Amino acid sequence: MAHNKSISVLHASFREQARRAHLAGDTGREAVWRGREERVQQILQDANHAALEELQRCAGFVRTGYHGRRVDGREPGRWAAAGLAVTPWLQHTSRNGEPHDHIHNVIARMARTNSDGLWRAVDTMALRAHIGMFGAIQEVRVKAALSREFGVRWVPRADGTGHEIEGIAQETLDAFSTRAHVVTRAQVRLARE
Repeated sequence: MAHNKSISVLHASFREQARRAHLAGDTGREAVWRGREERVQQILQDANHAALEELQRCAGFVRTGYHGRRVDGREPGRWAAAGLAVTPWLQHTSRNGEPHDHIHNVIARMARTNSDGLWRAVDTMALRAHIGMFGAIQEVRVKAALSREFGVRWVPRADGTGHEIEGIAQETLDAFSTRAHVVTRAQVRLARE
């Protein structure tokens, strides 16, 4: 899941301050900024983990039995609880090398059924149905933790689709969103065509 651009800019600014302190030979200041940078990473990972736990609870199921044909209008197969196998990793940059914190969660297509230990196909329809919940859990947890840890406040985005950290100018966000501008221009061009 991707996070607000202002979160990525804040996080990158902590890394940059640590780099500058290192170059200046100020180990004390470098340690402070590295600690902040590491804390943001932990906040992002913790939020992702909480969302994965809820995804496991709501969508950790495999299909058992035959699902190929309906009988009397109903699917005769069953679903059983299973442990999802997930590999998450945090990435800090976009394809253009700009600050863009996001976590990739690769979910194996098979899961181990709790009742009998057999590996079966994951019910991907349940996963898809809960993607919005997953993102909402991450977002709320990250925002709350950043507010608590660093005192950040949130303001509505100009486009009305969420919030950004107060004090980070739109021009700064735009400067680190070149790919979004290219995609938007391409969408407009394609829509006209």
